[in-house]
Amino acid sequence: MVKILAVLIKILVITVKVVLGIFLFYLFFSFAVIPLGAPWAVRSQGAKLLKHPVQIRSVFFNPFLLRLSVKDFAVLNGDKQVMAGFEKFWVDVSFIKFFSKELRVESLGFDGLLVNTVLLADGRINLLDLVPMPPPGPPKQPAAEKKAPDEKTAGVPAVAAKPLPLVIVDSIELKRSSVGFVDRSVEPNFRTSLSDINIRVSGVSTLPSAEVKVVFQAALDKKGTIATEILVRPFVQPPAVEMAFSLNNYMLQVLTPYVGKYTGRAVKEGKLDLKMDYSIADNQLKAAHKLLVQRFNFGAKVPSKDALNLPFGLAVGLLEDPQGRINISLPVAGDMSDPKFEYFHLLGQVVRNFFLKIVTKPLMFLVSIAGSESGTEEMGTVRFSPGKADLPADDKQRLQVLAAGLKERPRLRLEINGTYDVKADWKAIRQETFQNKFEAMRKEWTRSDSRLMQQLYVEFFGVRSYWDLERKFKAAPGKLDEAEISAELKRRLIEDAPKDQAALDALAQARAQLVYDFFITEGVDKKRVSIGVNRQAQSSMGHVPLEFTLTVFEGLEDVSQGSTG
Repeated sequence: MVKILAVLIKILVITVKVVLGIFLFYLFFSFAVIPLGAPWAVRSQGAKLLKHPVQIRSVFFNPFLLRLSVKDFAVLNGDKQVMAGFEKFWVDVSFIKFFSKELRVESLGFDGLLVNTVLLADGRINLLDLVPMPPPGPPKQPAAEKKAPDEKTAGVPAVAAKPLPLVIVDSIELKRSSVGFVDRSVEPNFRTSLSDINIRVSGVSTLPSAEVKVVFQAALDKKGTIATEILVRPFVQPPAVEMAFSLNNYMLQVLTPYVGKYTGRAVKEGKLDLKMDYSIADNQLKAAHKLLVQRFNFGAKVPSKDALNLPFGLAVGLLEDPQGRINISLPVAGDMSDPKFEYFHLLGQVVRNFFLKIVTKPLMFLVSIAGSESGTEEMGTVRFSPGKADLPADDKQRLQVLAAGLKERPRLRLEINGTYDVKADWKAIRQETFQNKFEAMRKEWTRSDSRLMQQLYVEFFGVRSYWDLERKFKAAPGKLDEAEISAELKRRLIEDAPKDQAALDALAQARAQLVYDFFITEGVDKKRVSIGVNRQAQSSMGHVPLEFTLTVFEGLEDVSQGSTG
């Protein structure tokens, strides 16, 4: 018994020594090897791996609290400037939870993270130089065709997937961080930065009921502010996501390199606020995008070979209200279970349709601003009866809507272009002229209508023309009566009379003046309405349309224009 006890004591002593040795080695490794050896290893091996100089001040590991911290890490470029780095990184793991088969990270984060991204002139991104590229391998072989299950495996149920290990991360933080971006592919170079970045992520776990919440705040170019909140339920099927994003007080002058590239103009001033809300549930996406631009103005022209020939000034004038604000709301919805669903394609289509309507149908867009529920082309036109210069009641209502739209868009000027249809208007003018002349001759002479018609024809075309026509009547098969002869004379007096361009111009001018006077009566500023040149038009449905030209002025310079008929 004594021997057995002695052996047990000896085993216990040896065990204690081994455990104590392991513990002392653990302490030595934690307090000596890691603080002294890790920085050297990171600098030497990091430089070999990343092909760039690497700096690090210290690495510390607390063996009792399972806390690792790294301070002042940086990767430098050829100019000894920081490409990426941080002031501090830490991770705290719960030692006690190991005994309950739970990996619990109490805290993980970066303090003072700094990333400087550069899009080089050749299209490369500088940070990609830090990614080790694997050596080229042999070409991939085509994937083997899937074999049908044999008789042995057919009907055997699939093995259920193993449950995920329990992992919980209480907090992930990013403090006082910044990201800089320079685009050297455009001239002048575009520069922007996110500073004072603070991110907190909570609720990360492998539990089926996990709800991950992300709160993000930052300053954009040290002027605008960004705030985002995201709530994700990753293990709900289908996944559920809610997100709210806002950007406030962003100065648009920063975007001059891009705006100048595609519009040929710098941004003189302007402030942007953006709000986006997303909700995904049951594979249904609902998104709302609200854009507010205040006091936007184009600046001087800038040279650009990529500038698009589009009426950007007109678009701004159509969108900006009397308070200098541009409010745009773009809702997007879609079924994510549809194999053809592509969010960015869907969003791009909504944006494209919105701005296409502005560019191609400016007057239609203007009347929609005034609250018109009509979606027809007629809302942007005035219809005149051939040969007339008077406004029907329906056209007055259209002009009232258009006048209300002009009052809501102070940058716009409206030019009224009087129109005439050479055929329809001239025929109507001749009919009225003939009728007036014929009635006057009836009052002056007591003759038959046929004799009056002959006299009128002779006065207009001459007696020789009448004799030639009379010979044709006599030579025609069958005998024409006086009524048929009078009808033919009337037709020729109306349709064969040479066109009087002065009369057509006078009609077009009278129409334009009538519309101009109507706008002034409706309270539109005289400085914003003018009468332009006359134009020929094509009658449709028995009416001659009058045309408008929308013009945008900034100071004395006409920056863009668009017209519709």
